[in-house]
Amino acid sequence: WGITMLRILFAAALLTAQPAGEMPTEEATAPAVTAAWSEATANRSRIKVAPTVIDGPRAELPEAEKALGHHGRVVIEGIVGTDGTMTEARIRQTSNAPALDKIALDAAIATSFTPAKDADGQLLPVVIAMPFDLVAYKSEQGMGILQYTCEQFVRDMD
Repeated sequence: WGITMLRILFAAALLTAQPAGEMPTEEATAPAVTAAWSEATANRSRIKVAPTVIDGPRAELPEAEKALGHHGRVVIEGIVGTDGTMTEARIRQTSNAPALDKIALDAAIATSFTPAKDADGQLLPVVIAMPFDLVAYKSEQGMGILQYTCEQFVRDMD
């Protein structure tokens, strides 16, 4: 009976738990869906050539945020217009650190893209999602345990 009860309690906890990176429902407000957002969403089925990044700033984790132990993945979504700029950018997945969310949002807005095209070569505004991994173990040489320093380990443990 004890193991069965633990399984039931664990299952109940999983059902009520918030997925990682999502805000609790009482704090989260759904962004307004504009006509441009609806059109860009509808255009996804017409894409023949997807938008690609031309240039943009690299989202870096500042030392001050590393010292606080902040790190995480942020996903920004927005409309890539026919001019190759992102508009109506919003946070789709938060890192739960407002400073990191702002860094990712600013980087996404400052990025330039090639616009999406349909089968006839016409430019289309479309909604895209951009992930940003703002972590202490990422550098110009790459990402991974080899980039994770003893200093950062001590910060994370503190």
